[in-house]
Amino acid sequence: MNIYYDYLTHNLKNASPLVTQWAKSNNVMMLDFDNCMFDKDFDTHINDYLKHTKEKSSILAIVECHPFFSEDELYNRRKNTILNLVNDLNIDYFFLTADYNLWLDQPELNKTFHPDWYFRQRQWSIENNYKSYNFDKVRHYNFSCGNKSNFRTEKIYNYIECYRRQRSDWFITIYDHPHAKISQVTSNNFTGISIEQQQLWDLEIRHTIKEYENDVEFPDIYFTNPHCVIFPVHTNSYCNLVMEHTMEVPVLSEKSYKPFIAEQIPIYLAATNAARALSYLGFDLFYDFVDHTQYDTLTVNNSRVPENFTKRIDQVHSMIDKLYNTDFVEFIHDSRTKQRLKENQEYFYSNKIDEMCIRHFDQLLNK
Repeated sequence: MNIYYDYLTHNLKNASPLVTQWAKSNNVMMLDFDNCMFDKDFDTHINDYLKHTKEKSSILAIVECHPFFSEDELYNRRKNTILNLVNDLNIDYFFLTADYNLWLDQPELNKTFHPDWYFRQRQWSIENNYKSYNFDKVRHYNFSCGNKSNFRTEKIYNYIECYRRQRSDWFITIYDHPHAKISQVTSNNFTGISIEQQQLWDLEIRHTIKEYENDVEFPDIYFTNPHCVIFPVHTNSYCNLVMEHTMEVPVLSEKSYKPFIAEQIPIYLAATNAARALSYLGFDLFYDFVDHTQYDTLTVNNSRVPENFTKRIDQVHSMIDKLYNTDFVEFIHDSRTKQRLKENQEYFYSNKIDEMCIRHFDQLLNK
């Protein structure tokens, strides 16, 4: 049996002992679907794993951490193989997915949300002793925006809009993709960008944008790990414009949780209802400072269609523009704001979301 198919052992055991104990108490095994996706010996390993499941467990949870495969032929073929096998073996099953809407207003009979990336980020933060880092210090920027994922068109569009405003209180940075240097990425790769934006990108931004830098207090930290928080995007700004992995698929990756660790106020360029989902999870999104409803409910059916993501990004930047006509700097530095940021950080490290997961998982089992 391929041991990497066992999600409990290789992902959740240390990330959430509480949910792991729930799974063991309810005799639930968890299949890591992501590790099935690219296994060249999938057919052999999945047969062995599911036969083992039949012998040892009463129910199987199929965990999908990366919800980006729905259009993928391999994904659909392997998913169908798994479902055919569990039906042949008469194994009860349910899905745990990255779709947070399943906790908001779209319940399904055999599927619910699982905040996998929250657990991974919390584990990394604890193991790297982020609790000891002093985030409560003077920072040089009011806003920051970083990208450590990819050069999708919507992300480049957002960077252009950040840069175009030429605000001295913004820190904008990008991390070179392993397959392409940012200076080599031209506007020819993108659609939905105006001539003015193309010129800005080609002549200025791609040659001058800062790459990720280490925090000067922790120069030896391996900051290129996607879970790292100790670098200026988080340690040197008060607000963070979070550019999620995608604006099309509902997912809260580690990016969405980092501002809570770093005591920042977040604004999200993500799929619809991301801010609402994070509020549901129990985080303070500072709606008295940022009205997330102005952009969080604007549907983006497909981020590859230019008018969808451009409208969403324009809406977010318009909202931020309006903040500059308010006393938002005073709000940021208010002692009550700092206390709320500290409470968000404490909540992040608590077991409250673990307990919320168990309540939802119990509802699924009791249907």
